[in-house]
Amino acid sequence: MLRWLRRRRLLRIRRFTFGGIAAGQPGTSPLCLLLSGAAIWSFAFGLEIASAAPASEMYWNGVLYIGIVIAPAAMLLFALDYGGR
Repeated sequence: MLRWLRRRRLLRIRRFTFGGIAAGQPGTSPLCLLLSGAAIWSFAFGLEIASAAPASEMYWNGVLYIGIVIAPAAMLLFALDYGGR
């Protein structure tokens, strides 16, 4: 039963992100990239705050910059794609 629920949830996620209602609409791919960048940014920031060792904080700070770089670039791509340029 649990395996069936996991599989069903995974199919819903795939359908929404790769081919669901929003498939073919302008801005869907950059929006997924933007949300992924924001998720990386938030996750790394939370783990940076929660870490106790300075080495761990520096590691998560490095991961944090991946999201910091992805999010604004994806926002620009989203605006250009959604605006039709």
